[in-house]
Amino acid sequence: MNVQGSLGKYAKYNTTEGFVEELQKHFKITNICDNESLMKCFEKTITINDQDVDMSRITKASHLGQEEWETNIVGLQFANGVTGLIAYNPKCKSDPNDNRINGSDCFALVYDTSGFSDPNEMNKDVNQFGEVNAIANNDCVLEIGKTCYATQPFFPTPITKAECEANKDEWGIKECYYDNDYWAGLVKRCGHVDKLPSMADLAEIANVAFETDVFGENTYETGFELKSTTIAKLGFTSNWRSYIYIWAGKETDKAHVYTRYLMSNGSQTNNYIQRSNDGIFGLCKK
Repeated sequence: MNVQGSLGKYAKYNTTEGFVEELQKHFKITNICDNESLMKCFEKTITINDQDVDMSRITKASHLGQEEWETNIVGLQFANGVTGLIAYNPKCKSDPNDNRINGSDCFALVYDTSGFSDPNEMNKDVNQFGEVNAIANNDCVLEIGKTCYATQPFFPTPITKAECEANKDEWGIKECYYDNDYWAGLVKRCGHVDKLPSMADLAEIANVAFETDVFGENTYETGFELKSTTIAKLGFTSNWRSYIYIWAGKETDKAHVYTRYLMSNGSQTNNYIQRSNDGIFGLCKK
């Protein structure tokens, strides 16, 4: 590929999908899995340093330690039974006119020589090639659905209006109002509004909590049973009560924000919870 000018600085594709289309002209590839169906080409769980890693969450180059690539991962199955997940770097500089072929800086590949068979363990049947700096998302403190959280649920510490005003631009807060602002205290802890759960994330929490898929961002449904054992698995173990409120990263106005609450028999959103309220759980996303 490098000699033919289809790798590196003269390549005309800017996505992993384009790279793989060229790659299959040089390797016997029996199956290509797009970014939405990667687990059809790779084992869902592998072991790294005695820790199980959910590979279904590894979907883009940044999950392999390549923040700057901004490309998806594509799944591959080779004719010899090897399976792999690969990401391409559009900025790679391999030059067909240079004796030093630096193709390894063009892609990151995690591959399994035994395919879907055991042991699925790094440095045994699972290996890596190219620019794999890290397999991210295996260090989540808490995973709910497909969302990775850096914290367990907790009750935030409030901050003053003055501190909110001084930092609101950095934290992504639109307005400040209270001197005992618990929601702004949560934003401070997480580092930015974008690190708080979105309305979709909170719907995901409700669906996991009630073992269903009926909840959308603004859906109100009843007729379910919320069990303390389920809540404990999600990390809501402190001060558990029949109503569990969770802050969202969405402001209504300077005094109110959105929350979702889990009841004993269902869940709904509320867009008019005062930011001065305590007893509402916070979560920080990775």
